[in-house]
Amino acid sequence: MTEKALRELLQLINQSGAAGPVKPFEIRSYGKSELVMLYFPDAKTKKGAMNNLNYWIDYNGELREKLRAQNSPPNAHRYTRREVELIVEYLCEP
Repeated sequence: MTEKALRELLQLINQSGAAGPVKPFEIRSYGKSELVMLYFPDAKTKKGAMNNLNYWIDYNGELREKLRAQNSPPNAHRYTRREVELIVEYLCEP
């Protein structure tokens, strides 16, 4: 590859970002494993990521109580849109 071609390639990468354009976080219903992996992308397992998010939720008593007030089944596989709104409100976007 010539130096000019390399410079042009680097310029294209810098303009678009190395990983491509970043998609903004969307407030919607998420599968629990999908959401926890957004918060903990480097987690070795989904279970470990879920444990981390549950710790954050339990640590924040007000968030924990508001999520419980949503009356979702404890073993639900999805967070509702409202639950995601609450999590983002208290923990920020992933």
